[in-house]
This record gives sequence, C-alpha cells and structure tokens, in this order.
Amino acid sequence: QRALFEFQLSLAKTYALPLVIHQRRALDFVFSYAAALKALPAVVFHAWTGPLPEAQALLARGIRAYFSFGASILNGNRKAATSCAGIPASAILLETDAPYQAPRGLSPCVPAHIDLILQGAATLREVDAQALCERVETNFRSVFG
Repeated sequence: QRALFEFQLSLAKTYALPLVIHQRRALDFVFSYAAALKALPAVVFHAWTGPLPEAQALLARGIRAYFSFGASILNGNRKAATSCAGIPASAILLETDAPYQAPRGLSPCVPAHIDLILQGAATLREVDAQALCERVETNFRSVFG
C-alpha cells in the first residue's frame, strides 16, 4: 500500500491534482507524509470519521485538507459528529458513500441521501442548511474546479 500511495502522491504533485485519501487506522502514516501533502493543491479525507484534534492538526501543518462526511454523522459516530461540528467551514465536504453506508433505517445508500447528510451536518454545526450547502459547493469547486 505504501508504494501505491507514494505513486498516487507523486502523480498528484506532478499534475497539481487533489489527492483523495480514505484512511482507516492509519493517521500516523498520513502524518508521516505531512510535508508532501502540504505541497498538493488539496487533500480530501474521504469518509472522515477521525477525531477533531487530528483534523485540526492536519490543518495546522499547512495541508489544504478537506474532510468529507457521510452517513456516519447521522448514525451515532461521535468522533465524526464532533469533527463535523468543529472543523472550519472552509474545510468541510459532504458525501454519500457505498450502498452499505446508508443513513440508519435506509438501505441502500443513494445520492439523494445527501440532503439528509446536509441537514445533519447543518444541525451539528448549528447553521442554516442552505448556507452550509453553498459553503460545501464553494469548497468542492476549490478542490475539483
């Protein structure tokens, strides 16, 4: 995995592309690449369920990190919910994921569930859902053009 990660990292750096990372139990590995990640235009942490202090630490290292939240914020994942509530608005993205990661009681997960995730994120952040939607769209365009 390390060799493939380094290959993807080199492609992202060479072509000035964002890198999407789905890390599970590997934050120490991610932090070991902080200097290289800092050189990228954006790093998206897909399906982020990590703790808020770790997200803040990535941002503090100068990584242009975006943390993407899905149904985990609706399904009782406290770390994901706390991260979603606490990260800067400029670093938040939202997503629906694989069919098996649906909001509780709904299966399979479908793209239309993004409205539920948006509302859940807005509730956690104590902001208007439309304003959060606009911010997420701005963030998405910053990452992907």
